[in-house]
Parts: sequence; C-alpha cells; structure tokens
Amino acid sequence: MTREAFGAEFDGADGFLDTATYGVPPRFVAEALRDCVRSWQHGSLEVSTFVELMTTSRAAYASLTGTDPHRVAIGSSTSSLIGLVAAAIPDGSRVATLPGE
Repeated sequence: MTREAFGAEFDGADGFLDTATYGVPPRFVAEALRDCVRSWQHGSLEVSTFVELMTTSRAAYASLTGTDPHRVAIGSSTSSLIGLVAAAIPDGSRVATLPGE
C-alpha cells in the first residue's frame, strides 16, 4: 500500500501510528538511505555530501522558524543536545521548566 501526505509517498505499514521513537520514512528518504549505504558498502561514500545536506537542512529549518541557520543545531537525538545545554548552565543558576519536567 502506498499513501501520499505532505507531497511525499509512504510505503506499507497499514494502520501504523507514528511514535516518538521512529516513523515510517517517505519513499524518497528510504531510497536516499539505501543509496548512502550502497555507497558506503562500495567505498565510494563522499563525506562532503553530508556537510551539504546538513547545511541545506539547517537553512530550511531556520527559514521555517525565522532564525539564522547558524543558530540551528543538529545532533543524533534531542536528549543529547538538551544534555549539552543543561551541562552549560552554571552551577547555582535558576532554571524555569514546565510542570512535570
């Protein structure tokens, strides 16, 4: 089964409900990942490609949120990035949080 949403096609997973852990990738993302792994497997992976993709992604997100791309951080998970921010807060500081956090 192929579904279309947000201008992209999604394969399979009838009845799948998105989770915070992972979601079904659009077809173009799955194909890009397969191409990347194939390049890695054949020893033809160009690391510079990742730099270009991250730069483009940061600029796109910055445009959506109205900020400068240099203020957009990219990391492997939200918790690891929040941990870096928390570690940078000086000892004795007061921090405002939401209830339950």
